[in-house]
Amino acid sequence: MRGSINWQTDQLRQAISAIGESKHTDKEAARAALGDIPATSQRISDQTKIHSYGTAHDYQETWKAIGQHAREMGQKDMERITSEHVKSYLDMRRESGIALSTWRKEAAHAGKLGNAISEKTGQRVDFREAINDLRAGAKDALENPDRDRGYVDPREVIRNVNNPDSRLVATIQMEGGARCHEVTQIRADQLREGNTINLTNTKGGMPRTIEVRPDTFQRLQQTLSERGGVLRVNQSTYRNHVAEAASRAGEVNSGTHDLRYNFAQDRYQELTREGYAPEQAHYLISEEMGHHRPDITLHYLR
Repeated sequence: MRGSINWQTDQLRQAISAIGESKHTDKEAARAALGDIPATSQRISDQTKIHSYGTAHDYQETWKAIGQHAREMGQKDMERITSEHVKSYLDMRRESGIALSTWRKEAAHAGKLGNAISEKTGQRVDFREAINDLRAGAKDALENPDRDRGYVDPREVIRNVNNPDSRLVATIQMEGGARCHEVTQIRADQLREGNTINLTNTKGGMPRTIEVRPDTFQRLQQTLSERGGVLRVNQSTYRNHVAEAASRAGEVNSGTHDLRYNFAQDRYQELTREGYAPEQAHYLISEEMGHHRPDITLHYLR
């Protein structure tokens, strides 16, 4: 589909618009379609169309933002938007520090975008599984926005992670500023000289390289050798391991994403001690953390 974002989102909105039609009838049809699956309010909402102008406007505004984000990633056709585009957008919104309620609303709108694309193209598109993978991380990051971000003693938290693979992933997050999903699967061919790791599963799809301490790099090499060249850690299991470790370390569990906050704050202090001006340090950290918009990094340095 070609055209401006406004035009494309309007076409998608029309594909699932039922303004003026019976919402009750639509809900009954959704219940029937679910069959033996429990007809929760969320499942019914996922299956129904748009019945008011206000709702249509709210959906379309979020879809425009997702469309613009996808364009920045190189995808101009909204019918070809994938789960990766949606995840990248919602990750970006989480990192910008919006309210959790706003994030959840936009996540619901993103799920409905899949319905619209399905209706328009005749091919099943469902973003909800990908969105659900992000919910725990969003809750961790946004539930208490006014608290100080980052662990008081992240190294002590990591020392209390009992599972060695999860402990290694947490160390890489803290030392390299990686996102959780970027390092819960690492292949041997991603290792580079200078204790660096080439990240390929990045937000926005643009590879970047992170550096870790020599001893961490050696542990990663050894682990990859023992695992047949691939380190895999289930993200949900990893988050649970870090949560348990935070409790043992006497800290409030603030999620794996806070290890990125620790990286940003430590790196800023390191760079300014070396003589970099604050603006220069800010720019370098933005590059190292893979931010499309440098102003997002300021959120990590508050």
